[in-house]
Amino acid sequence: MRAIARKEREVAKKLEAVRIETEARIAKEAAIRDAERKKKVEEKLKKSQAILKEIERKGEESRLKAIEKEKRIQAILEVKKAKKKEEIRIAREKAEKRIAAALEANNAKQRRKREVFDEKQVLVEIRKKEAVEEEKVKIVKDIERGIKAQEEVQERIKYAASIRMERRQKIIDHRKEKEKYYGVVRKERLEKVAKQKLENELDEIARLENCARIQRMHEFHRLQLMQKTQKDDQRFQQIKATRKQLVETRKRNAWESFMRKHHIREAMEQMKITGKFVSLDDIIDPGGSRRGSFSDEED
Repeated sequence: MRAIARKEREVAKKLEAVRIETEARIAKEAAIRDAERKKKVEEKLKKSQAILKEIERKGEESRLKAIEKEKRIQAILEVKKAKKKEEIRIAREKAEKRIAAALEANNAKQRRKREVFDEKQVLVEIRKKEAVEEEKVKIVKDIERGIKAQEEVQERIKYAASIRMERRQKIIDHRKEKEKYYGVVRKERLEKVAKQKLENELDEIARLENCARIQRMHEFHRLQLMQKTQKDDQRFQQIKATRKQLVETRKRNAWESFMRKHHIREAMEQMKITGKFVSLDDIIDPGGSRRGSFSDEED
């Protein structure tokens, strides 16, 4: 047991010695690493300061270069600005010439359109008058045919009435003659015949009434035709008045267009003289006074 205890104490001493040696070695290695770390930090700090100085130097150089570049750009811009101003002046002169040419071409085009429109209006008026005259002639012919048909109906009615009276008188005379020679049987048969004749006469009266009804229908159609003729005349007058109003409106619009173009030319001349660009709307029609003055002149 003592031997075992002695061995344990020896082992414990060896372990303690190993521990102390290990701690000493670790402490030495840590000191070495700290020294190396401090050295590396100092070297990085020096490098960082050198880099910052280099960056500051390059930034200053860049700033000076930027100032120089800005001066060159400003000079170039001044040249371009002067060149652009000259180009704008030339373009403005060309635009004024184009506007003047366009206005003149538009005026010529409007004049041509106006002439063509006037010619078309004259032809339309002539065609309208011819159509109205043809319609009136047609209506007169229809009325004449209606009157003639009514006269023929009246003649047929009169002829039918005369025939009916002659037949009736013949029947009466024939009945009187027969009554002289026949007895009661003959009388009954004659009454039967007279009844049949009466029915025939009633049929004839119904036919005459039908003829009268047809005559009234013709008269009604004639009145309708006359009313249609009057309405067509009224509609023609309304169309004529509307067309006249439309022509007056187009004349007024053409006059307003001409005045606007005239004021545009005046405004362009004024801008060329003064060199100031202002709103064309204010120059052409300030407050809408042009339109009012034109309507006053027409009145």
